[in-house]
Amino acid sequence: MMFNGMLSYPSDAEIERLKSMISFYFPIYRVSVNYDAIGFFCEIDENELENNFDRLRIKMRDAGYIPILKERKGEYIIFVKRYPRQKFRGKKLNLLMFTITLLTTAIAGMFQWAGYVGSNSIFTFENFIYGELFFSIPLLTILGVHEMGHYLMAKRRNVSASLPFFIPFMPPLGTMGAFISIREPIPDKKSLLDIGIAGPIAGFLVAIPVSIVGIMLGNMNPQPISATAGGNVLIIELPIIYRMISAFIPFDGVMHPTAFAGWVGFLVTAINLLPAGQLDGGHIVRALFGDRAKYVSYASVFLLLGLGLLYPGWLIFGFLIIFLGLNHVPPLNDVSKLKPDRKVLGVLGIVLLIICFVPIPIQEMEQIHDVDAYIFPGESNNTVGYPDSSVYFNFTVKNNGTAKEDITLMIPDYPPGWSAYFFEYNSSNASSSFSFRMSPGEYRNLTLAVDIPQNVSSGNYTVGVLMSVRSGGSKFLNFNIIIPPQEAEVPRE
Repeated sequence: MMFNGMLSYPSDAEIERLKSMISFYFPIYRVSVNYDAIGFFCEIDENELENNFDRLRIKMRDAGYIPILKERKGEYIIFVKRYPRQKFRGKKLNLLMFTITLLTTAIAGMFQWAGYVGSNSIFTFENFIYGELFFSIPLLTILGVHEMGHYLMAKRRNVSASLPFFIPFMPPLGTMGAFISIREPIPDKKSLLDIGIAGPIAGFLVAIPVSIVGIMLGNMNPQPISATAGGNVLIIELPIIYRMISAFIPFDGVMHPTAFAGWVGFLVTAINLLPAGQLDGGHIVRALFGDRAKYVSYASVFLLLGLGLLYPGWLIFGFLIIFLGLNHVPPLNDVSKLKPDRKVLGVLGIVLLIICFVPIPIQEMEQIHDVDAYIFPGESNNTVGYPDSSVYFNFTVKNNGTAKEDITLMIPDYPPGWSAYFFEYNSSNASSSFSFRMSPGEYRNLTLAVDIPQNVSSGNYTVGVLMSVRSGGSKFLNFNIIIPPQEAEVPRE
């Protein structure tokens, strides 16, 4: 390794000083000094290697050096280089960036809230407050906890790191996330894995309750996906974890801003866990697979660029990863092996990636409103009935459009003294009016039941069914019942 800031050939006194520090933890049997590098060949105890090297690292860091442990042809060599001088910005910059991001995410939340409640006026103080409360704060909490997970784990591993830097941006999110700056090399594979996965786990655990609260808030004041015909809508694809949550707390309609913040939290978790470059997932696979992690990184970016054909946003992330570097810098101690519990933690990171990732997060879809009702194939809307009996008509309501629809069925027209009601096909739940919501492509088989009174006269009778759709439009179905003359019936004069 190069001795940054040193003469090309270190003095004997400096070599002896370094040798004294290293030999306290690792017996040295040879020293190799070249014009650009110096290496201490040493013996190691694999059981104490990790702890001894970490103690040496801290001791040498305080003295202004960085040790790097390598294995070459069965020999263990500690290379040393000077600790580079660094100048770090104060915490005022962290606070400034957080304040700006708090404002930009509140503006984004203002748009979110106005769209959720259907407000025509976006730039109002009320929308700003609700946007801050229901979107900005939940989102920044997830991002902040994610980065604090990295920060606290780095401190636990005695690695210098900065507080989170939040990145302000424009709507619809108002931020491009947050990051911390690791200010010194990672000491070993265990620390690399622990620091890498601590953030995603912390953010994931916060995104779950945020999503649950958001779904519950949405259920308290549900907003239909569309109340007007025409236009396009943004369809948000739910990851596996969100579908698992919605299996216990179902929701339908427009996503509440807090629920959307939870969704963004899961997406951020998935993006960070992509096993490539300098991302959290890149740290994890480097700790698990060593130098072979570069092949996982190449494959991940190749897959990401392929997904960019379906969702252009992945192209941006793919090229960003390439720009930042596909190869991962090894830890100082790249010799110590991971224990089984750390490998399980690495597998957990892969599981989190799978349940949080969606290939096409958001897509725009044309809103087509097309709801139809029709008689069952092979059946008729005409039938013969008899006094003191019931007749049944089976029909289907189908949503042929691309928008969810709110539909109501009523029976406004039937003969006096008669009774008519609906129930779902093969169901006993009956009602004179029926309201339900239908997803695109969904259909329902329904039955109209008509009770004919005992003293009815012969003739032709009509029962009318009105189907109205909240987005606009209605359809009227007529069902005809023929009462034939009875033998005991007295002819009319």
